[in-house]
Amino acid sequence: MDGLKHNLLNIIQLCDKGFKVIFEASHCIIKDIQSDKTIFMGHRCDNVYAINISKYVGYDRCFSSMHDQSWLWHRRLGHANMDLISQLNKDELVRGLPKINFQKDKVCEACQMGKQIKNSFKNKNFISTTRPLELLHIDLFGPSRTPSIGGKSYAFVIVDDFSRYT
Repeated sequence: MDGLKHNLLNIIQLCDKGFKVIFEASHCIIKDIQSDKTIFMGHRCDNVYAINISKYVGYDRCFSSMHDQSWLWHRRLGHANMDLISQLNKDELVRGLPKINFQKDKVCEACQMGKQIKNSFKNKNFISTTRPLELLHIDLFGPSRTPSIGGKSYAFVIVDDFSRYT
């Protein structure tokens, strides 16, 4: 979020990692479920619960961003591949693009999900219908580049599953 001056904690991720989060009118408490030990305590400021991290210096906690600058720019540029971003950087084609090393050292979950494909349906070797017009396969497509003899650019195709009449 542009202009956000504070780090935000994701409550769902805390719960998934084995923490209990308790909200009350004036404060919130984050506890470890297994040991019932209070990990953090925050106070309410207007409509936000704030945790003062400097109080917890002695704890072994890591508060760092999961994404470095190269992956931030990967997302900003529409999930462009790192070779393309390196080329853009080398040729100075994008204003504000920092001079950093763009290499694919991690896997982008959004890119991975976008590249996954669904398996096609298995072919049926039998006719599952018992009479004509019980099941119709219908397709409307167009506009096609080449119009029909009558000058039409769209086509409506109906195939009867039982007789295969088109």
